[in-house]
Amino acid sequence: MRKIYLFAISALAVCVMASCDNKKTTKNWAEEEDEEDIELLEDEEEESDEASDDIAVAPDDLWTEEAVADMLRRAYADVSIVFTPQEDGQEANIDLDGMYCTKQWNEMLRQARAASYRQTSAGKQGFNDTFHWNYWMEGKVTPENIHVTLLTGNMAEATFQLTHGEEWMHTHVALDFEDGQWRISNWLEIGDDSNSLLQEMERYVERAR
Repeated sequence: MRKIYLFAISALAVCVMASCDNKKTTKNWAEEEDEEDIELLEDEEEESDEASDDIAVAPDDLWTEEAVADMLRRAYADVSIVFTPQEDGQEANIDLDGMYCTKQWNEMLRQARAASYRQTSAGKQGFNDTFHWNYWMEGKVTPENIHVTLLTGNMAEATFQLTHGEEWMHTHVALDFEDGQWRISNWLEIGDDSNSLLQEMERYVERAR
């Protein structure tokens, strides 16, 4: 009887120890799982921060009216070079749209020109990418009286006069901060922001389909 009693006590002790080990293992597993969840959340936060860094936002030194105006002066200085006859009679090889316009603008311009090629190949009216404005304006031009409005985010607008000798024309452009610099995203008609060159390209591409 005494042997049975001692055996029962020993068995009970083994069960208690096994239960404690099991609880300890369960606790360690739960703690490890919590640590993994925390690490996962931290990784997601880091990825979110990295994604935010990809959003183009002008730094303080470029989030100024003068920075936008300076970009326009550089762009039209190249316009003057492109449209001024060179000594060999050729135009300077400068991609004005590629250098000074946004990716969205250039993609839509590409689509419009491709649609124009298809239309003219079919004997239909093609697309004039200068529209009813000449958005770069040929000749040696100078932007004057530049007025810049900084908008929320990474956008701005500018109105100015393009002078060519005694001639001049009002110009209104929208700009985005993209790839580390200000770029023109659209030409807008003075007094009518609903009418834009970008929208005209979009409408042309849609009609040509």
